[in-house]
Formats: sequence, structure tokens, C-alpha cells
Amino acid sequence: MTATKKFIAARHFLLSNRNDYEKAYREFRWPDLSDFNWAHDWFDVYAQDNHKTALWLRTEDKGELKFSYRDLAERSNRVAHFLQHYGVESGDRIVLCLPNVSAMWELILAAIKVGAVVVPTTTLATESEIRDRLERSGARMVVTDESAMERIPLETELKRILVGGHCDGWMPYEAAMEESQTYRVVATQASDPFLLYFTVPRQRKWDRLRPQVKLHI
Repeated sequence: MTATKKFIAARHFLLSNRNDYEKAYREFRWPDLSDFNWAHDWFDVYAQDNHKTALWLRTEDKGELKFSYRDLAERSNRVAHFLQHYGVESGDRIVLCLPNVSAMWELILAAIKVGAVVVPTTTLATESEIRDRLERSGARMVVTDESAMERIPLETELKRILVGGHCDGWMPYEAAMEESQTYRVVATQASDPFLLYFTVPRQRKWDRLRPQVKLHI
């Protein structure tokens, strides 16, 4: 049985028993996966010729934006090619400092496809917080928009991608949509890391502590 079929079978079991917690808990078994890539083995398979809405955004300036599963699969393919064109390799860390825009979801899918590790960062992060994430994650690339661009340290050796704007020293994200959908497929293990997630724990009086690293696999 292929990795895709194993994943689908496990997913189908949980969906079929979503109203029977006891049975779902008692009988569910994690699929035995070795080589597995969620974007390749599940999302792209599900997205094939699938015109259902996968992402629905509302913005103040552009109104409503809708993207089908097929749209996201194709757009993330172009972004995957774009990332590899600029030297992103499997295991590289990419800091994403973006609001809820389509580019964020396209980049997440593309990062999975090329085996990169995403470091999600809120657009409210201060310059020191962003610097801390860049340094401790060992990131080689940062992606943001104009709202957070000025808080990205300039002296660090990073590849920089700017979403929705143009600036010297930054690659415009929109150029990714001009790339080919063909990219170098990277073999990934089901146990490979994907998210490097920083958290800020609460403390009395809302004092801010140094962020802690939590790795989700």
C-alpha cells in the first residue's frame, strides 16, 4: 500500500468515527509511514482537478479572494521552483513573517515540497524578537511584507523575499508566479521536522520572557 493510501485510510477511519470517540480512540492506528511528504502524497493528490475552494480570504483593499485546491497546488509548485532557484535546500530554515495572505499558505506548501523547515513569526514581533528567531533557528531566508520589512536586521546574511512590494536587496515574491511548475522533488521522511516554533510563555504582570523553541514533527 502506498503512503498516500495509508494516510487516506487513517484519515477516513477518523472521519467515519468522528461521532464515536471511544471507538476512534480504541481502534485508531497510526499509519506505518517511512518516506512521506504531506504536500506531495496528500495535498497534491487531493487537489488534482479539484476546483473546490481551499482558501477564501477577505481583504480591505482587494475584497474577497478565492483559491481552489488545484490553484494552491499549482501556485505552490511555482513557489517550490522559486525557492530552489534561489538555493533553498532540504532542511534549510525559512522565517515566515506574514499576515494571513495567500503567499503564506503557498509558501508553507512549497516548503514542505522542498523539505525546508518553516519558522512562523507574527508580524507583531519586535526587531529583537525577529533577530532572536533568525539567529537561533539558523535561518537562511526570511519572507515578509512591507509592514515588517524595516524590522528585519540588514547586517545578517539572508536571502530576503518581499511580498506585495519592491525594494532594493529584496526579491519580489510575485516573481515566483512566473516560474515553472517543475521543481526537483525531494525525498522526505515522515519523521523529518517541518515547523520550528517559538513561543512566549505567560508570566505574572505579562512580563516577557525569552522565547522557547518547540519543534513539531
